[in-house]
Amino acid sequence: MFSEFSDTGTGENPQEQDADPGRSPAEQSAFHTALVSDDTEEYEDPQTGIFLTCDPTGKEIRANIWKTGSLRSATMMVILMAVVVLLNAFTYFSQIQKSGGSQKIWAVFICECVVAAALLLMPFWTLNQETKKYRESGAGKLTVYPDRIELTESGGELPLDGTGELLRTETAFTLIYPPKEKSHDRSLRFLIIPRRCISGDLLPYVEAMLAAGTKPRRE
Repeated sequence: MFSEFSDTGTGENPQEQDADPGRSPAEQSAFHTALVSDDTEEYEDPQTGIFLTCDPTGKEIRANIWKTGSLRSATMMVILMAVVVLLNAFTYFSQIQKSGGSQKIWAVFICECVVAAALLLMPFWTLNQETKKYRESGAGKLTVYPDRIELTESGGELPLDGTGELLRTETAFTLIYPPKEKSHDRSLRFLIIPRRCISGDLLPYVEAMLAAGTKPRRE
């Protein structure tokens, strides 16, 4: 395996040439791209992959997971349940307004308000848990090949054979894969690649490989 950088012959650092003038120094240090040769297959033509290093922020992870729509149906169900509980709580509240209410009615009213609040907070908790799970998945360093994506830190691999879906937004590429076969974990698998992690000259190649190996997904 080796890394190969383009050299224009000017003597300048290739990383400095690829840097986006519009990025701040902190943003420029947040990403690194390189061409990586895949020579693991002795009898096949070597493939050229693009190595990326990027750590999505919590805000980026939450926003892109939400845009996939995987949590929306569950969120709508929870909100509906919270509305039902609140309507019932207002019934008790009207009784309290009319007759002052007994301790039992007050207790039921307070409990139902607590349950409704917990239900309304559940989608935010779930999204934060998914964000934490993603940050611990080891997807910060990866190499994109025409037929797969290798996750350097976790040693995992995601195929680019049409089994996954690609959600393209102005800020990121999000790949969505079905649950692993014969696995107890039935949650979807995500891979989030913010566009800021890819230098401008390599962006068209990365986008082309991702689009060719996946199915499009709408927000």
